[in-house]
Amino acid sequence: MKKVKALIMALGVATLASCGGNCSKITLENGVSLGYVSVPDNNFCITKTEITQEFYEAVTGVNPSQTKGAKFPVESVSWYDALVFCNKLSAQLGKTPSYKMNGSTNPADWGYTPHQSSIIEAEIEFNPDADGFRLPTMEEWDIAIKGGENFTYSGSEDLDSVAWTDCNSGGQLHEVAQLKPNGYGIYDMSGNVFEWVWSVRKDTSRYLRGGSYFDAARAGKCTNKELNYASRQFKTAGFRITWNKPKE
Repeated sequence: MKKVKALIMALGVATLASCGGNCSKITLENGVSLGYVSVPDNNFCITKTEITQEFYEAVTGVNPSQTKGAKFPVESVSWYDALVFCNKLSAQLGKTPSYKMNGSTNPADWGYTPHQSSIIEAEIEFNPDADGFRLPTMEEWDIAIKGGENFTYSGSEDLDSVAWTDCNSGGQLHEVAQLKPNGYGIYDMSGNVFEWVWSVRKDTSRYLRGGSYFDAARAGKCTNKELNYASRQFKTAGFRITWNKPKE
């Protein structure tokens, strides 16, 4: 058992014994962790919250957020920045990165400087079979936000119980996981910050889902999606990550 536990920690992944197999976390070398769930009847896992500022900084070395707080979701990150983060985290934990540009999965080879509102001109190749971290696809997002339920918002018909919007946030960003989760145990998929998802378009716009603390209630609906430039860095936009379940 000690050898198994040591191997798990070496990979940066730990299981919360009190929660059973459905409540686990990714733990980095400095001890910063992020919970995740294995989505029932589907082939992917997803983080229980948006990527926090402390987790983002532990992976990338920087925190670009305008409103600082360790447990706040990272914000002011572009869609491209999120891809860089995913590949860096994958490399750190010994997984195969999901994204490739110019024949390389190493973001250092992409000719891209994060957090500068710049554009990656090269074709972005996505490997759906890689075991590394990635942005949720639109389909995965639709499954995760519903949480096995059929509410207008993620986890309830009562918006204030599950989402920070302009109705209850006081115009402020909030720490993750302070409100009620949905049926899968996932927090803040409606409200707090919009979240980038994986999408491919002919132009440089990409989809955001979930609404934010600064936006009206309609933005937090499970069905809502919005477009903006992939290079934009909003104080109301962050992301969470998914990955394929290990093959048995």
